[in-house]
Amino acid sequence: MMKFSAATTRKMKMLMRLAKRSLIWISLIGLAFFISTIIHQLSGANKLPSTSSITLKQPDRASIHQDTPKKSLDLPVIIKPKISKEDYQAAEDDMKYRKSHVEDTCKRLGKTGGQLSAVTLKHIVVDDKYKYLYCYIPKVASGSWLRLLLPLTYPNISIAQSDIQHREQVRKLSDYSPEERLFRLYNYLKFTFVRNPYERFQSAFANKFTEPKIESIRKSIGPTILRRYRKNPTEESLKTGEWVQFHEFVQYLIDPRTKSFNEHWDRFTSLCDPCNVNYDIIGKYETIVRDGNYMLSRINASATFTYKPYKSAQTTFKVKKAYGKVSPADFRSLGDTFQDDFDIFEYDKTRLTNTL
Repeated sequence: MMKFSAATTRKMKMLMRLAKRSLIWISLIGLAFFISTIIHQLSGANKLPSTSSITLKQPDRASIHQDTPKKSLDLPVIIKPKISKEDYQAAEDDMKYRKSHVEDTCKRLGKTGGQLSAVTLKHIVVDDKYKYLYCYIPKVASGSWLRLLLPLTYPNISIAQSDIQHREQVRKLSDYSPEERLFRLYNYLKFTFVRNPYERFQSAFANKFTEPKIESIRKSIGPTILRRYRKNPTEESLKTGEWVQFHEFVQYLIDPRTKSFNEHWDRFTSLCDPCNVNYDIIGKYETIVRDGNYMLSRINASATFTYKPYKSAQTTFKVKKAYGKVSPADFRSLGDTFQDDFDIFEYDKTRLTNTL
């Protein structure tokens, strides 16, 4: 065995210690590099972008209710209601009161628990996109409502025609099976709009019997009215139904021989059956703009209802003039004939309008 001097031995031991330290440092550096690589790979695979790098785009109106791809982010759509907080709360309070009044009155009259008639089923418009049921009553801005609502669901629908409610695209509750009807009656928002019956009769008469372009109703009903209530009608008037007077029209409405009514003056209760359809919203013509925009906010529709404001003075003048030749007896009989409409929707049958 070779022998080394003491000095050489000390140098060799020193070199060995340095070598061990170098190996340890090299190992530590390698380990650190390895760990750093692993961490970098893991963070790269799972790293989420910061909130400042995410841009949320509001969906366009056409895509709000379309099917979204499975991988897309399904964000809630918030549409600002076109109604002030004060009006919204006032409408909310009125709807609760009106609904309660209708329920109580229907119970008192014993009209609950019945089956919906074919007339009612055909007057309830169904929208499966916005999930509402709208029972339209002619001469209560029904045309304006349908022209606003239907294009939201049917963009290509023609809204120029006066009988828009009869467009083939429009679904009615009568188009569904009994089970499908029941589901929608329980789960969809249900609404309708009403007005003072006396005002509605005057409006219907002015539209259907005095406007030159509207002949169908005048020709079908006018001759009957003239034959019954006018002394010595001309042969020409009996053919065309021209020149019917409003007081003669009232006589026709209260006559027991009149077995059925045209929808433009039929009873609210016959058209929409409020005693068996639990309407969530009962709008009134007198507050139609506020009530209309309240309804739109309830279905989250990106639309605003605009309508000529209700002018009580102008309406009073027209109604007073129309009823000027109606006898007191016929006026009382008219109120009695439509008694349920006055009671259920809380109109005073002793007054022509809210101010007269």
